[in-house]
Amino acid sequence: MSFPFSQIQEDCLWVLSQLQGPWKIPADALYEAIAQQGWRIRLGSLPAELFCACDAWKQTITISIQLQEQLNCPHLHREVLHWLLAVELGNIRLNSMAILEGKQDLACERLATDYASAFLLPEEALRAHPDVAYLLASQPLPRESWQRMCRVAEHFRVPVRCVQVALECYGLLTENSRFRELAA
Repeated sequence: MSFPFSQIQEDCLWVLSQLQGPWKIPADALYEAIAQQGWRIRLGSLPAELFCACDAWKQTITISIQLQEQLNCPHLHREVLHWLLAVELGNIRLNSMAILEGKQDLACERLATDYASAFLLPEEALRAHPDVAYLLASQPLPRESWQRMCRVAEHFRVPVRCVQVALECYGLLTENSRFRELAA
């Protein structure tokens, strides 16, 4: 199963347009977006290696009650949670049948990751952020590039690596890019 990234972007924008609650950034709208799909989110006990689990039969996403303690950087708990929920929203929107049939694979996970990038960091909003505009228009030193990427991540409330993934999805970050290695 494959979807062009432009189709994923369109679906994310459609989902965002259906939301009623006030939100400034897409991360604010995640809970409502998941609820509109008929799914619920709960906290629960999960095996130590899992941060979250998706039960397509019960239409439930379980977030590990130990999530914050499981992270290498516990202070990024909120940002990681946004990313996890956006990936699960991607699974709901794109991979529900594969999950129900037990056929989820790496291609499904890649689609869900692309979905999370497009949902949390819409291209227009990402390009409009002054730090992204600066990074794309200039050649800042590595330290300044890192600081600007961190500010973008802080603004959208996602881990810095997610900003990198989104920039790659939009073709704004290439294999040879100087700030590609900064977010790795």
